[in-house]
Amino acid sequence: MTALPEPPLTPEEQVAANVKLLRTRRGYTQSELADRLGMKWANVVWSVEVGKRRITVNDLSSFADALGVPPYLLLAENSEPERASLEAARTREQYQSYVQAGFTEEQALELTKAVLVAGVGGKS
Repeated sequence: MTALPEPPLTPEEQVAANVKLLRTRRGYTQSELADRLGMKWANVVWSVEVGKRRITVNDLSSFADALGVPPYLLLAENSEPERASLEAARTREQYQSYVQAGFTEEQALELTKAVLVAGVGGKS
């Protein structure tokens, strides 16, 4: 008997899976990601990853910033996780290059977002 295909993940489940995937790909512990989010407790990250905590749009943006990806990647299906990981690395490199060039962190973030929206900046 053939197994039925898995139903698609809900948006909340997709965000949870992507947060965990991207966190582990970057080598962050839950505590380290919590620190990057400016939070004291790793249980906030755990509760998002296991779907116990629903996150707001602001939370989504904060998690995306902490993971170095645009927010839409946290909602994307992970049929191509390597591509998402590569895009995240490129995004982080782009951001860091702006900071090293003397832009403030806020300016660097806005410039990086603009580059992503325009679809330029080293994508192959």
